[in-house]
Amino acid sequence: TYPTGPVVNAGNPMNAKMLTLKATATGTMQNCTDIAYNHAPGDAWMFNNHACVNATVTPLAGPPDVSATKLCVVNGPQSVLCTVTVTNNGTTATQSPMHIADIVSGAPSNAVITGAGGTLPIGCSPGAGPITPISCTANTSLAPSQSGTALFSFKLPTGGTMTNCATVTTPQTDPTPANNTNICSTVIVQPPTGPPDVSATKLC
Repeated sequence: TYPTGPVVNAGNPMNAKMLTLKATATGTMQNCTDIAYNHAPGDAWMFNNHACVNATVTPLAGPPDVSATKLCVVNGPQSVLCTVTVTNNGTTATQSPMHIADIVSGAPSNAVITGAGGTLPIGCSPGAGPITPISCTANTSLAPSQSGTALFSFKLPTGGTMTNCATVTTPQTDPTPANNTNICSTVIVQPPTGPPDVSATKLC
């Protein structure tokens, strides 16, 4: 933006015009100026009327932006392992603690959670037993671009289908909560294989 008039340096015959630019992206930009003097007797040396300057534009520090992905897989007989991967896509670190709310739906009534772990230091309630909404806290922070995992293990003794959804929050306001809220994965577990069942018929 231009000021309303030229900025005159007192005691200096040179006049200066100030230009303020707003960058919409990061990186390196070049700004050049050309001066023309059209009054008699003209410019004695016009080759110094062009000047450029390079500037590096750095991003402003914004809030952390937490995203989450979830993948559930069968990892043994009637066993399921669900992995929540949490990533900080922002430019500042997240604050501690991080909270993970994990909900299972559609599982048979005899399904159980058998444990939780991962690279995030999570403490969960319940830690094991009948499946109810799981609430976990991790007393840690994630630096920009850093990721961590939370693992949840389940057992479906008679097989079945289950959907596992996670919501990850931190004390800060997330600018894009849609990518860390109600992130789900569905898995199908085959029932156990029983012993042979022999039958016989007889005709005389």
